[in-house]
Amino acid sequence: EYGGFLFILNKIYRLQSAHLYRLLRPEFIKNYPTPLCSDGFSGFIAHQQGCAQHNRELHEATEYLIKRFIPRFTKELEELIVGTEPKSTSERVRNLEKFRLAETIHRQGINARYLGILRHHTAVPDLRTLLFVEMVARIIKSIIR
Repeated sequence: EYGGFLFILNKIYRLQSAHLYRLLRPEFIKNYPTPLCSDGFSGFIAHQQGCAQHNRELHEATEYLIKRFIPRFTKELEELIVGTEPKSTSERVRNLEKFRLAETIHRQGINARYLGILRHHTAVPDLRTLLFVEMVARIIKSIIR
């Protein structure tokens, strides 16, 4: 479970009390064609007219992010990683160390909670490794706190 959604075998299940601010980054919302209600899936509008519509729009935005936007962006990430790939291993490692993955995905409106989905959509070894290292680093950081 994360951000109000439960991911099991590539299916998304909505959980109660999820709020937009925990689900979608402002960069994604700004570029999404449909205005979204920040109180969707919350008790604040549960009994107001239009609640079901707001929730449906949020669900559609999340589906779009996961099923279309992230796979397309993964191809862009692959081009960034492979397109500038130097010949020597040491140069490749140095460039990967300098690559600001979290900053790059956040700029596109993708939360770090979707690193696993990004990794699922690539077969590029360097990108898979970079994504894995970022995921492990975030887990360790969370444990230490």
